[in-house]
Amino acid sequence: MYYFKNGLNKGKEFFGFGTPIVNFVDVFHNRGLYAQNLNGRVNLTEKEINNFRVHKGDIFFTRTSETIEEIGFPSVMLSEPQDTVFSGFVLRGRSLEKPGQLVNIFKKYVFFTNAFRKEMVTKSSMTTRALTSGTALSAMRVKFPLEATEQKKIGELITRLDYLIAANEQAPKLVIKIVKNFLANSFY
Repeated sequence: MYYFKNGLNKGKEFFGFGTPIVNFVDVFHNRGLYAQNLNGRVNLTEKEINNFRVHKGDIFFTRTSETIEEIGFPSVMLSEPQDTVFSGFVLRGRSLEKPGQLVNIFKKYVFFTNAFRKEMVTKSSMTTRALTSGTALSAMRVKFPLEATEQKKIGELITRLDYLIAANEQAPKLVIKIVKNFLANSFY
């Protein structure tokens, strides 16, 4: 069981320095987040930091999108951030249970399954932009193995597959670069 909260909204003059912030782009492009990789910064009061604080294991969903198919992309905070907050363009889900039913590495994938994505699209609204809410997310159901060890094994396996896919996508680019460099330096 999770409760959801909308993120922080501030004027553009407050951005670029200060407290680390989880932004839309961080969530949209990464299934797992690490505090040290966050580039966004925002100038905040201590009260704002406490109100929008990010914890390890928090799950984030993109709240809005140009298209309905890209609404509600998930990402989980995998490290223990210090004084980190989240943007108004994302929703934070936090487990009501301690320590929670889902293992963090498994969270990277369980909210990105075809069944969950289909339900996300169905329960989101579309006007000029696609939009979801904490209320819609609370109504969604996800199936998962109850055993933490099984969740961990699944998460680790899919993470390894992600790394293999990324490495194999880079390999042809590297080979092309090497061949081009070889050709450029071999025939002059």
